[in-house]
Amino acid sequence: MKQRIWMQCLLYCLALALLFSPACGRETVEPAPQTKDNISTKQQAIINGKQDSAYPAAGSLTANQQSFCTGTLIASRVVLTAAHCIDAFAQYQGQSLQFRIDIPYENLKYRTIYADIDVANTEKHPQYSGQQGQAPLNDVAVVILKAPVFAVAPMPWQKTKPPQTWIGTKAMFMGYGRLSATATGSAPRKYSTLIPITGIDPKDAAGQTKTNQISYEDPSTSVCQGDSGGPAFYNVNGVMTLIAVTSHGTSFSCNGTNYSFRTDPYAAWIESFITKFAVCSSKADCGPCSDCKNNACVPIAVTANANQCKVCSTDADCTGGGTCMFIGTGLRCMYACNSNGCCPSGNVCGTEPNGGNHCLPEPMVCPDVKCSKDSDCSPKEICGTGGTCEIKLPALDPKTCHPCTKSADCATGGYCNTPDGRGGTCLQPCDNDLCPKGFKCEVVSGIKQCLPTNGQCLVACKANTDCPTGFECKSDSCVRTGGGEVGEQCSTNNPCKTGLNCIANGNETRCYQTCGTPEGSAGSPCRAGNQCDPGLTCYPNPLGGKAICVESCQGGAPCKLGGTCLSFAGICICQNDAECGGNGRTCNKIISFGGACTDKQAAGCPAGEVCSSGSIGQDKICLKKNEATRGIGQSCSAANTCKDGLICAPLIDVCVESCSATKKCTQGGQCQSLPIPGASTQVCLCDASAPCPVGTKCNIIQQINAGYCQADGSGACQDDSQCPSGFVCQNQQCVQAGTEPKPEPKPEPAPEPAPKEPTAEPAAEAATPDAGTTEKIVNIDSPGTTQDTGTPAAPKACGCQTTSPTPDFSHLLLGLWLLLLPLFRKRS
Repeated sequence: MKQRIWMQCLLYCLALALLFSPACGRETVEPAPQTKDNISTKQQAIINGKQDSAYPAAGSLTANQQSFCTGTLIASRVVLTAAHCIDAFAQYQGQSLQFRIDIPYENLKYRTIYADIDVANTEKHPQYSGQQGQAPLNDVAVVILKAPVFAVAPMPWQKTKPPQTWIGTKAMFMGYGRLSATATGSAPRKYSTLIPITGIDPKDAAGQTKTNQISYEDPSTSVCQGDSGGPAFYNVNGVMTLIAVTSHGTSFSCNGTNYSFRTDPYAAWIESFITKFAVCSSKADCGPCSDCKNNACVPIAVTANANQCKVCSTDADCTGGGTCMFIGTGLRCMYACNSNGCCPSGNVCGTEPNGGNHCLPEPMVCPDVKCSKDSDCSPKEICGTGGTCEIKLPALDPKTCHPCTKSADCATGGYCNTPDGRGGTCLQPCDNDLCPKGFKCEVVSGIKQCLPTNGQCLVACKANTDCPTGFECKSDSCVRTGGGEVGEQCSTNNPCKTGLNCIANGNETRCYQTCGTPEGSAGSPCRAGNQCDPGLTCYPNPLGGKAICVESCQGGAPCKLGGTCLSFAGICICQNDAECGGNGRTCNKIISFGGACTDKQAAGCPAGEVCSSGSIGQDKICLKKNEATRGIGQSCSAANTCKDGLICAPLIDVCVESCSATKKCTQGGQCQSLPIPGASTQVCLCDASAPCPVGTKCNIIQQINAGYCQADGSGACQDDSQCPSGFVCQNQQCVQAGTEPKPEPKPEPAPEPAPKEPTAEPAAEAATPDAGTTEKIVNIDSPGTTQDTGTPAAPKACGCQTTSPTPDFSHLLLGLWLLLLPLFRKRS
């Protein structure tokens, strides 16, 4: 009994902590389209965001070079962030606290410096309140650096209240947080996204005014854990300006309304720190690119070269000693920084690992180039319909979106995207991270593939003869005659055949036969209108799935259908059929750990198929059982099992290396018991105390703050176990069996020398890191790979968690299922 009470209290505390969990804890290199919003710069798309080298003043707070929050440099020694990020400092006592800055040196390549944080002078706002279970108040803070940073220009920030006319327009949000709500890894570098502002001093769901804040929401993109403290940038009179600091959101799954605290209400408080720590007494306090005037650092004017951003094909086109580099959408002339490492206003000096340096436009996009024909543009571009040069996208492969059963049915390097071997559609591989129009480059099952931006991979057509066998042309798209078969994509205009339902499966909708107990019964999703069977209550699902029907109870009274009453929550749960008291009742599992007792009979599946619970709060569907097809880090289920030597970890449903028999980890990490009470199975997990070997990184599983070792680089692999079925690992890339990986072409006309280990330079040289900083070079061609000039980076944590780097995971997993239940009634 004491153990049960202890567990109940623990679950209750966990749910309260996550109810108002701070946001501090949230790929195609493809130019975003021009928008009518205030931000017109082409943007590299946080969740559904893009890698972005722009605005290097936006960096991350790190412990032992492990990111846990985001912040923005607003003066040479002052970083603006969220106050709850400073709360996390206590968890990292004894570790090196630094501010990470990524400085671009060519398109998506960058170098990183780490500036030491002066913890003693770092302060939260005096009226900050961050009580557990409540939305924070005045969630802003200043981080003071031990030495000034001159390598990047501080960002201007908003000192007056924004007008209501900004509502409905988009702000740019940046951060180093999670890339999805259920991500098995966090961003190794900075991402950005554009989200519409929905309110200024808005009201929350309870009608309370969110003073000094802005709200923003977009169902397709969001900030998430790890992005806290990060900037909201807005184009104010032509100048990209910091207007707010990311604070918190309404949903643990990061898909609801989010809030940032504006800078203008705290202007006087912020200015007091800039005055105290950013003043100068001599030029030495300002670095080589500014003079000290009236105790303030004033930039020294540098004249821009008239050919800067001119279209080019080779270096010879850049008169005056320029270099032809790939910037933004194509090849452009860039010119060296001056002898002091300084550049004209609006540029940043991008120091390269091979010793060169160039003035690069911020945000890494040159002005549009007018054209009338393709030859007016660089070799990597075409003359677009708007009369400006645009990036030349790959052609659509004839097999893309055609039906398939295996990857060999698709183009070379392509992938048959199918959940269980049925209803597959061919995807084509990314070409140097580029995709045809209407597609975006994403890592799919460990390999880079082009996915349709609208989520529906359909063959375009004008007549039935344009379609594959068995398909017909409707509304300019090929659809299955008679309706979609099992596993095929579906929509309102592309329905399933009789007997199948169009079911959400991840980010797609596909045709499936449903199974399990009917909607409205205990442990199953609620019916339309949040209706459940008599005696049951519909509870919202904060993880983004459908709401769940459960039996209510009070004061620990017996549950009529069986199970145990959690009196503090007022709901009945079960862990196995025996707890449901017999009489035909079964424990309808919400997830593998627990569920609700029901007397409804479950609908079965055809022979050779299993009823898969899928994601939490989703319909149960019949899937063909595919044995031993899923690799390390890939999702798994009763229908899609892991390859030999791997195990599908309960609750998190991810394949990890098993070490129960060998007690050894062949791919890194440490052999330890699964963090589930009573579990005897041992698996290989990595974290700060059990790092991965050289050449690999720890890909964090968010739910347990630990992960699995994976080769550096987006879509890279170490061995065949990390590749999907039909693919093998060659040269750290998953390729179709029997093929060689295609080398990615360089955007430059001539190959670039491999980055060299930086060498120490005299203090007067501009390329030398600022005092109080360490530096490492990162090449985005191999994301995550680094050449250290100091201490190796620790594996990245899963955002701004208030846990130690070597946590006890078990209580987190015990509480995950509770997130689905009544503690979230406060939001409705």
